[in-house]
Amino acid sequence: MNWSQELSARLRDSSDYQSSQISIEDESFTLCFLESLIDSPYIQDHIIEKLHWPNNEMPFSALTSLDQAMNEILQGNLVIIKDSDQTAYIAIGKGMEHRSIQESENESSLRGPRDSFVESLHTNLSLIRRRYPDPELKVY
Repeated sequence: MNWSQELSARLRDSSDYQSSQISIEDESFTLCFLESLIDSPYIQDHIIEKLHWPNNEMPFSALTSLDQAMNEILQGNLVIIKDSDQTAYIAIGKGMEHRSIQESENESSLRGPRDSFVESLHTNLSLIRRRYPDPELKVY
């Protein structure tokens, strides 16, 4: 199975889905994640650094199914695919805002939900993704 193509096909309509290839020594990896849920400096400082382990030992847990990979991505984690043998691993992600969506204090609503988004678009998207981790949620 080509993990990268399958994940890209499932998340193709989401503008915050990222699939990046990196090469470390003689090995190539594909990193798949939702940029609204993972902080990019964290990937650089903690995840990629661990890919430099000796003897090609991976310090991450292996994945067994595409559904498991999708769930991990939607929870804000990173899927690492070793391109040579198409083995997929999960790396715990760390990132964007974790606060809850709050009720608006300045504007009142007579009907409907009273949730408000007062942050940047990127932060608001992170809040929505954490509240509704569904692959059918598309961001254009």
